[in-house]
Amino acid sequence: MTKSVVAIDFSPLDSLNNKSGLDINFAILFILGIFGIIFGGAILSSVAIQLIGYFGILVGIGIFIYKSSQQSKAYNAALAQFATVNSWQFQTFGRDIDKIGTIFSLGHGRQMNSIYSGVNHDLPFQFYTYNYTIGYGKGQQIFDLQVFELTLPRALPHMIIDSLVEDGNHQASTLPIDYDESQKIELEGDFSKYFALYAPDNYGITALTVLAPDVMETLMQFAASCDIEIIQNKMYFYWPLVPGNKKAFQDMFASVDQVLNQTLRKLTSSDIYATPNQATIQSTASNQSNMLVKSWWNSTTKTAAFVIFLTLAYGSGALLGGDAGVVVNFITFVALIIGGIAYTLSYVVRGASRARKRNNLKDRRYS
Repeated sequence: MTKSVVAIDFSPLDSLNNKSGLDINFAILFILGIFGIIFGGAILSSVAIQLIGYFGILVGIGIFIYKSSQQSKAYNAALAQFATVNSWQFQTFGRDIDKIGTIFSLGHGRQMNSIYSGVNHDLPFQFYTYNYTIGYGKGQQIFDLQVFELTLPRALPHMIIDSLVEDGNHQASTLPIDYDESQKIELEGDFSKYFALYAPDNYGITALTVLAPDVMETLMQFAASCDIEIIQNKMYFYWPLVPGNKKAFQDMFASVDQVLNQTLRKLTSSDIYATPNQATIQSTASNQSNMLVKSWWNSTTKTAAFVIFLTLAYGSGALLGGDAGVVVNFITFVALIIGGIAYTLSYVVRGASRARKRNNLKDRRYS
């Protein structure tokens, strides 16, 4: 039986939808007007007119900074009011991050923003924006995602439901972590086209018990745009895009509600373990047999191997010298070009594939 759910009041977020094109149109006209003044001053050889134009640029920058500040205050006020009317706690910023989800072990510069804390389906939850940085300097990438975190009353085996259709994050999974293929559970029907399921080797039946056919259908209808992770007593929903309007917030909360409506009893109270001793093992959070294992042949390893190959190849060319060295360097250069083209093509194909699958799921949600 589904636990009671208190209706959520989204009305404070109405103001997030009031962004019209007037500001953009005004900015375009303002810029055109300023450049017109400066250009006119140049034609007329009038320094005074040109100075008016340059002064206008400073005024425009001031207006932009002021309006951005006001919009940021209004945005935060709407988010805070959203928490107040629903009897939640709200915090604008948090850096003290102590989370067990695998996403929180990635990168550096980790921080949380717009943090909601409350109760959903009688379970403690947090809903927040999370960002982290991969790399340094010019090559660094900043990842922004939205997280819905639930605290369950008991520990469960580590499971990942990886969406194969989500948008954002450079056409890759919100969870850019490569797990050992031996832990991937083969699924029947259409589900395997849209999600990949991972569970520890001894918990395959448990994972399939949680993800019964009705749950799979719900995921395809309502939660195809996010990844889901269950680890110890936590359940995480990860979206690659941060909500910017009322509808986006509603869709995310609806996704959580729909999934919990189908899985809550199994996750909180039912006997879902395939063998008698699995429940005992689960009571020991540090036991490695209930955790997913990362594959050693992951994206980091592949990149390192490719760099080592290029270094050795160019080094060999330098040592050989003469015509043989030229041939080795040429082959290495061709390999580098082919690798770059292959990466670009895979990026385009992956994006097209995900878009096509998302389009295929549109009608399913309303069926």
